Amino acid sequence: MAFGGRGSRLGRRAAGSIAGLRLPLPSFAPKLPYERKPLLSAWERRALLSMRAQLPPGFYVCPQVRLADMLRIGGADRMSRMAALGKVASKSVDFAVVELASGDVVLVVELDDRTHDQAERRERDAFVNAVLEYSGIPIRRFRPETPIHVRDFFATAAVATRTPPCG
Repeated sequence: MAFGGRGSRLGRRAAGSIAGLRLPLPSFAPKLPYERKPLLSAWERRALLSMRAQLPPGFYVCPQVRLADMLRIGGADRMSRMAALGKVASKSVDFAVVELASGDVVLVVELDDRTHDQAERRERDAFVNAVLEYSGIPIRRFRPETPIHVRDFFATAAVATRTPPCG
């Protein structure tokens, strides 16, 4: 019988809800060590709404994007490609702005709260900056006290007339 379908026996219920509806778990489901949490912090939600209001038609903001998902990983052999992938696989950026017509990431936006002042985080940020710069993906970083403005980025002729990357 389908999970949660008509006539199924429903046991424990999930901790969350969608539009006020509780999501059922089958009675045989083991207790798992996972609990739903918000994907975005309050600041990230405000930033997302602000950016969405500033984007021209044809662009979309994607939150919490894995760095590896926006890069083509190269290397001379399988081992070097796997090593390069290992350096970016567990890193994500706060927002990637995508051009819908091509699917290309045209801008990365990072929100730098006080955790970005820590030495290891500064090292991580420098690495991400270098990877994105080398890959031709612009990045903008914002601090909590700074308004998030991306409209001017899209007003430049570079975005309006850019040519898609080869490959």
